[in-house]
Amino acid sequence: MLTVCSRTNPGVLRPSNEDAAMWDPSLALLAVADGMGGHNAGEVASRMALDAMRAFLREDAADGLTWPFGFRPACSVAANRLMT
Repeated sequence: MLTVCSRTNPGVLRPSNEDAAMWDPSLALLAVADGMGGHNAGEVASRMALDAMRAFLREDAADGLTWPFGFRPACSVAANRLMT
């Protein structure tokens, strides 16, 4: 059994935290997305990136793709999701 917890901190320069963390035991994936450094909706962007990665990796797992071969494309999918 593995217990996972996360904690982020906005630091001294930011009024709010824009980071996001994700643990998906079905994928054995723990990921962290850094915020956008005070840009508009950075907290939304970090969450969207992790959600896009998770969806892509779940789809790949269903197709039988194994680690680490789906990770780089998942990062690309997450980046593209934020650009559209």
